[in-house]
Amino acid sequence: MNLKKEIDKIFSDVNLTRDIPVDLNLLCKKYDIDLIETSELEDNISGLLYFKNNKFKILVNQNHSSLRKRFTIAHELGHFFLHREERFLNILEESEKNNKPELAFFRDKNSSLGLDSKEIEANKFAAELLIPSEEFSKHNNEEDSKLAERFQVSKTSIHWKRVNSK
Repeated sequence: MNLKKEIDKIFSDVNLTRDIPVDLNLLCKKYDIDLIETSELEDNISGLLYFKNNKFKILVNQNHSSLRKRFTIAHELGHFFLHREERFLNILEESEKNNKPELAFFRDKNSSLGLDSKEIEANKFAAELLIPSEEFSKHNNEEDSKLAERFQVSKTSIHWKRVNSK
């Protein structure tokens, strides 16, 4: 899968330009995804994507840093764009019948361990969404702190982008 092409299509489908930094709130709005910050998530859960009442929602732990929240939203959008069809084909009807939310995916401390293929894909999607490779390559000689500021991500995200770009 070519993430750049996939993400470009996501933006073009709703007539958005791919600005830096990416406006995640606007992207969610364009795809009719409710974005909700809450203090009701345990500290080890950064966020989750779920479906209820014919609507997707992303919950984000409001107690986490703004940079963590951005990556979490991008990660959950990865699940939305890459995995929602296969995950929801068999459960939407049952979920709606019982009027209970169907938990799709959640991001916790294990999501970055590289043990689950769907979590790996969502992390790669988030990295490409927030730090487009083409734009990154234009500025990769800059210091990590400057790049982190440019893309509104953590220096750790910039470090991993460098490692995975080699």
